[in-house]
Amino acid sequence: MAETLTRPGPSTVPELTLADRLLIARRHAGMTNAELALATGASKNTITNAERGNSNPSPMLLKNWATATGVSHNWLITGKTPAESEQESLFSGES
Repeated sequence: MAETLTRPGPSTVPELTLADRLLIARRHAGMTNAELALATGASKNTITNAERGNSNPSPMLLKNWATATGVSHNWLITGKTPAESEQESLFSGES
């Protein structure tokens, strides 16, 4: 009997992990691990381990990572774009 493969529905979007977002940000900026390490003050091993999900970067490193790569600090931490964050605050009554 042949195995049937099921595909995710059209509304299924894989969730990005922090490690995924860190890697995407660095690649988006066109930087190597060594260049990002220099820009953030972290070691190359720290950058590599964070992108592999083997360690959790400090809050300061996350801020420096966002600054060095030009991505939103909020997106780097939460995975939400600035528009999504703004929309959430509108619906929750926050300002």
